Amino acid sequence: MGQVNFRMRDERLSLIDRAAAIRGVTRTEFVLR
Repeated sequence: MGQVNFRMRDERLSLIDRAAAIRGVTRTEFVLR
């Protein structure tokens, strides 16, 4: 179960990475906003 949650969370983070890359900011900056 933990691995499944980690995978879903990882996919969500990768989506955030993509959105952040488009905006030109890092993941940390994106999360802090």
